[in-house]
Amino acid sequence: CEWTNTPLRREDGSVIGVLSMVQDITERRRAEEALVESRRFFSGTLNNLLTFIGVLEPNGKVIFVNNTPLEAAGIELKDVIGKIFYDTYWWAYSEEARQTIKKDIERCASGESLVHDIEAQMAGGSLIWVEYSMHPIYDKEGEVEYLVAEGRDITNRKRAEEVRQESEEKYRSLVNNVRLGIFRSTPGPAGKFLEVNPAMEKITGYSREELLQMNVSDLYIYPAERESVLKEMASVTDKTTRELHFRKKDGTKIVVSDTKTPVKDSAGKTLYFDGILDDITGRRRMVEKLKELYEAEKRHREELEEEQRARGLF
Repeated sequence: CEWTNTPLRREDGSVIGVLSMVQDITERRRAEEALVESRRFFSGTLNNLLTFIGVLEPNGKVIFVNNTPLEAAGIELKDVIGKIFYDTYWWAYSEEARQTIKKDIERCASGESLVHDIEAQMAGGSLIWVEYSMHPIYDKEGEVEYLVAEGRDITNRKRAEEVRQESEEKYRSLVNNVRLGIFRSTPGPAGKFLEVNPAMEKITGYSREELLQMNVSDLYIYPAERESVLKEMASVTDKTTRELHFRKKDGTKIVVSDTKTPVKDSAGKTLYFDGILDDITGRRRMVEKLKELYEAEKRHREELEEEQRARGLF
């Protein structure tokens, strides 16, 4: 209960009695205790999160921050509370970073939510990548009352992305600079190219855009070859290599060595083919020329031997 005593006085100010009032405040007490417990739970939860949580006034002054970013940076609460967010330790390594955070506060205070990646300074001056967001919180009148900033350490993910991008760049450079045509195509009679490298353009005479629009079968000179390839690829389980006759965009006939590897799903269905195309027309012509020279030399030798026999030389 809440007990209130109020003195009763005469006109001359002398006390003639006391008015006592007793009020049941059980519900209010419970509400206050619940509020305190809620705040304790809220604070405890935020302080144990692995993410960085901060609450700011619209002008950027920090009024709350959880333990995680303090411990990671090796600083204390007094180093942050009451300071403008962009003047805190996390961004002191770079004027550019400070200006980025300053602009974020201005944008968020005007009602804009934002998310981007930024580097934050940790203990000893080391930097980590943070996926950083800031959102406005409105009061009952619809005015921005607070700004909530959140950060999550994504350094490992960033490094993995950098390694992947470097690997992809090396692979892309290799694919784009080899003289062999490299392609990916879908299966079936209406199979299309999904991707081609610059060498495919040089070999076929078609641009990348043209190759991606046409059917693979449009390159074949002999339909029978295409039918044979389709029949073989319908059941192939491993890499295959064939010599095929193609016609370039300008009508030139070429001979190519076509190597394909099927890529299948978990059910064994072929999703697409990864392939390598080598223009062996020149090599073929050389083989044919050598064959012609050999045949000519053979005929000459046989004629010479026949002439010698006729003369009785042996």
